[in-house]
Amino acid sequence: MKIKIDTIKDNLPKRDIGTWELNDLQEDIKENGLINPITLNHKRELLAGRRRLTCLKNIGKKFLENGDYKIIKTRDELHDFDIFLNENLKRKDLSQLEEGRMLLDRKRIYEKMYPETRQGGDRSKLHIVRVEKRFTEDTAKKINKSERVIQERIQAAEIVEKKPELAKLVKSKKIIKALNIENQKKDIEELKPEKELKGVYDIIVVDPPWNYGREYDPETSRVASPYPEMKQSELLDLKLPFDDKGILFLWTTHQFIWDAKELLEKWGYEYKAILVWNKEKWVWVAGLECNVNSVY
Repeated sequence: MKIKIDTIKDNLPKRDIGTWELNDLQEDIKENGLINPITLNHKRELLAGRRRLTCLKNIGKKFLENGDYKIIKTRDELHDFDIFLNENLKRKDLSQLEEGRMLLDRKRIYEKMYPETRQGGDRSKLHIVRVEKRFTEDTAKKINKSERVIQERIQAAEIVEKKPELAKLVKSKKIIKALNIENQKKDIEELKPEKELKGVYDIIVVDPPWNYGREYDPETSRVASPYPEMKQSELLDLKLPFDDKGILFLWTTHQFIWDAKELLEKWGYEYKAILVWNKEKWVWVAGLECNVNSVY
């Protein structure tokens, strides 16, 4: 049975499809026909194959022939969406942000169907019909990813909904970090000490936000700061309320050991000793294995 393409309803989450994404696929369809059929439900709503359907429209096709489509009888809106999700997760060009947006869409459908599983939902209803899994637990099993990754992807997608300018970062961790730094900067600007510091102090501890100049990633790049950094020139301009005979504990890593010495001299302190913190975890620094931080 033929299906008129214009009668197919596309209620899937919208995503911009660039012309460059379709060119190769369009030429392939012209030459070889539709190899993978478009998936519809029994209401003729699109479940999977939006790009293929767009290509067919672009080359002037008006109907789907037998073999161009398959119809699946789905149970509900969530089942519809899971078919769409499973096909798109197989795409090699799928970014973390796109994945997060789809997972966020699934979460909203899931919690609409099972409001008792929502955080703060009425758990007393769970025993009435059947016990539903938490969204992250259910999704992790279906797409074979950890709950932590799912939560991270969704968090990034939610951030971009409120701050579209962060979409260019694409990766979940970078988006989350950018928001955290933005919030930290606001907190620092609004920070007011409970008591105004007066006088001078015998002992001062300083842990400078050294300027590593690279992206922090808790899994792959911990040799950086997960908070706003300061340039050496900014640190040198700091005025410390120290006593002439006071003691300064200045925290540094190997990379900034000479910068720390410059700070000591600028602030009027004399170097005495280094205390070493053995972290018992090896990292690479300038081609050498190191596992320590230092305090002057």
